[in-house]
Amino acid sequence: MAGDPLVDRSGWALAATLIVLFAVVGGIVTAIFVGFSIAAAGRVRHLAPIVVLASGFLASAPVVVLEWYRDYSDGPDWPSRFAWTTPFAWIAVATVVVAMVFRGPLRPRREAGRGDPAG
Repeated sequence: MAGDPLVDRSGWALAATLIVLFAVVGGIVTAIFVGFSIAAAGRVRHLAPIVVLASGFLASAPVVVLEWYRDYSDGPDWPSRFAWTTPFAWIAVATVVVAMVFRGPLRPRREAGRGDPAG
């Protein structure tokens, strides 16, 4: 299928590596999203900007609203109150990585003459 990033073994190996990497650093929710993001990378052209904006909003807006509404006191434990927003930030990072690897300059290349115009 044209535009499918998982066309050969190197694409599958890279996908598995990214899923495991983000499972370790970002958790299972991020890893599941990375799998869906890789599957959609060749099909949905504007997925990365939409997901980055949405997950960035979901990671930052609650922090701003809750801080404004409750006016938490300053202290070393202040960031721990918002730890639940961490998966959204990791999803934004993972989406950028997947977009760069599967749609950008780091994309696995196929052999010339096999339907890939970039050759």
